Amino acid sequence: MIKKYFIILFLILLLPSICLSWGTAVVGSGSQSIAPSFCDCGATDVLWCWEVTNTNTTITASGGCADAGWDTTGTAASAINIVDAPTGKTGSAVHWSSAQDYYSFSLPTGTIDSEGTVVFDIYLISFASSTLFFWAFGNSNVDELAISLTGTDEIYFAHYGNSNSVLTTTTAANLVLDTWYTITVKWRQGVTDPSLSINANSTTITSNTDLTNWEADSTGMRIGNSASGISEGYIKNIRIYSSWQ
Repeated sequence: MIKKYFIILFLILLLPSICLSWGTAVVGSGSQSIAPSFCDCGATDVLWCWEVTNTNTTITASGGCADAGWDTTGTAASAINIVDAPTGKTGSAVHWSSAQDYYSFSLPTGTIDSEGTVVFDIYLISFASSTLFFWAFGNSNVDELAISLTGTDEIYFAHYGNSNSVLTTTTAANLVLDTWYTITVKWRQGVTDPSLSINANSTTITSNTDLTNWEADSTGMRIGNSASGISEGYIKNIRIYSSWQ
């Protein structure tokens, strides 16, 4: 009889731990359903991506990823910084408040010279011509990809190859301040048209002019405002692809 009571008591004491382990198993299996990351450098042709989830300037510690050989830590120039993203986006955002505020990164040789796509989100506090959001360049500084603000409310994209330029500018984007916009630019050398494309605020402008090969391989890029325009704004969710998307 005593033995029987001991067995019953043992089972009573053991029951909560069994239930707890079952509950943990359920929770554990449920936690495997995780939403995909914004940045996925395992995806087709994604070379470099920075979501900017926090204030860390190393992109892989701030929701980002990069292909082998790509620089993952930004070097700050002037007053560039990372702060909370304005309303409409979560996490943080790169913030510039004047001219020549940017993070610079080195580029692997020859990665985006002949074809690619750049996508990013911007939020402008003030307008100024010559606000250069994204700039990739070669050693000679006559080979460039430049995405900038022109006038007050339009976006300008230029491809320079050995000093020969092909330019596109939106004409009806009509950007307004204190609003997030996604900017998408594409370029490709060869016979396929169009050779350039820019999209801002659901407005797309293209060019069929053939692009000239770069004289020097791409060596660096800057994100923020690397020109003379005195403006203020934010940029985040930057993706760079090796192909026309």
